[in-house]
Amino acid sequence: MSSPAIIHILATDTGLQAHAVRAVAEHFGAQVTMTWAGNSAQIVEYLSACPAVDIIVLSTHGDDHGMLLPPLAEECRGLFPYFDVIDPAGFKEFLSLTGSIVLNHACMGGTTEMAEAFLSGGASAYIGAQGYPDTAASTKYVIDFLYAYIIQGQGDVEKAHKAAWSDGDDRRQFKLYRGQDQLI
Repeated sequence: MSSPAIIHILATDTGLQAHAVRAVAEHFGAQVTMTWAGNSAQIVEYLSACPAVDIIVLSTHGDDHGMLLPPLAEECRGLFPYFDVIDPAGFKEFLSLTGSIVLNHACMGGTTEMAEAFLSGGASAYIGAQGYPDTAASTKYVIDFLYAYIIQGQGDVEKAHKAAWSDGDDRRQFKLYRGQDQLI
């Protein structure tokens, strides 16, 4: 890429994954910002007024219901727009993206419904796992994608995805969506 990639990492309680991705992306020459979200209001705030960035990395947890939220005390239930999970229908209510690639490395982040929510909310491409990949494989997919996108692919999302996906392990659970099509 001729100018540095601009990446934003939106992280919840994922431990060192987000730090690893940030360190590697910065090593590859990207400009990286980060938001640590402790509740759903912070996730809604960022994703409903998202600045222009090339890639948004969602470093969160997920299951077949959607994005899992950090645990909060029961008395906080009414204070935030979502409490335990943000499902695809919930994301459709507030997403306002600016053509960013969204790379969700949460478990079950690659469902068709989740991809449709982000694409209809303004993402140019959406990538997520369709299962429960090993944590290390998930982090490795993100790092391999960023290497291929920033260093090798001159910003080609399909080439970067194929490069990160090519090994025969849990990284094969990651699917790329553009428009309404699942490409790989």
